[in-house]
Amino acid sequence: MMLKKKFVILVLDDCHEDSQTYQRFLERDRINSYEMHPAYYAGEALQFCETQWPDLIVLDFLLPDLNGIQFIDALEAIANG
Repeated sequence: MMLKKKFVILVLDDCHEDSQTYQRFLERDRINSYEMHPAYYAGEALQFCETQWPDLIVLDFLLPDLNGIQFIDALEAIANG
C-alpha cells in the first residue's frame, strides 16, 4: 500500500466559491492528500506563513488589503527574516 504524501496549501482568495472549487478539485487526488488553509485577506495569510510555511500558495491577484505583487513582496520579507 502506498502512503499518501500530505501537502500544506494556503489558498488566498477573497471569493469563498473559488476557494471551495480548489478544495473540491484537490480532494479528487487519489495519490496525495492536502491540508487546506483558506485566507481571505493577505494579512491573515502572511500571519500563517510566519508560523508555518506552506508547500503551495494559490494566490488571487486582487485582494481587499493588498494585491498579489504586494503579497509576494511581503512574503519575501518573511522568508528573508
